Amino acid sequence: MGQHLRRRLLIGGSALLVAQLAGAQVRSPDRIRLVGYLASTVDPKLTLQQDPPLQRFRKLGWIEGQNIITERRFAENKLERLPELTQELIRARSEVIVTNGSAASVAVARATSTIPIVFFNVPFPVELGLVDSFARPGRNVTGVSSYADGVGTKRFEFNVLSPPRRNGSTT
Repeated sequence: MGQHLRRRLLIGGSALLVAQLAGAQVRSPDRIRLVGYLASTVDPKLTLQQDPPLQRFRKLGWIEGQNIITERRFAENKLERLPELTQELIRARSEVIVTNGSAASVAVARATSTIPIVFFNVPFPVELGLVDSFARPGRNVTGVSSYADGVGTKRFEFNVLSPPRRNGSTT
């Protein structure tokens, strides 16, 4: 799977989690929800219309500018900026904060224990202390891990030990 497709799948999955968190509260048509987004890097090629979470939000009835606003902050690989950017999202009164990457996720988790946090592209959330376990995340943090113990072994088994059959051969 290409990195671009993987990124879109992870972002789309995160959007589902955010939408479920936002949907758990009483929806008021005259109230605009604020979603914060923090990333350690920036993807200059990604326009607002191509943003997978916003595309998924739209399908669920959450329209940017009508009933949802997304505040985005990018550290541009300057990790020392993450605490400052996190505080901006908290001061903006984000109802949920979506984080991309380990550094951004840890920064937000350290800053708030009340605002729901949904992370993606975090390989070791348990080891980083973001969640208690995969089965029961605990606290105010949940998300999509980009690593699962044993997946590497399974991929090896599928690709090396059991290569795909081609042209109907049985060997």
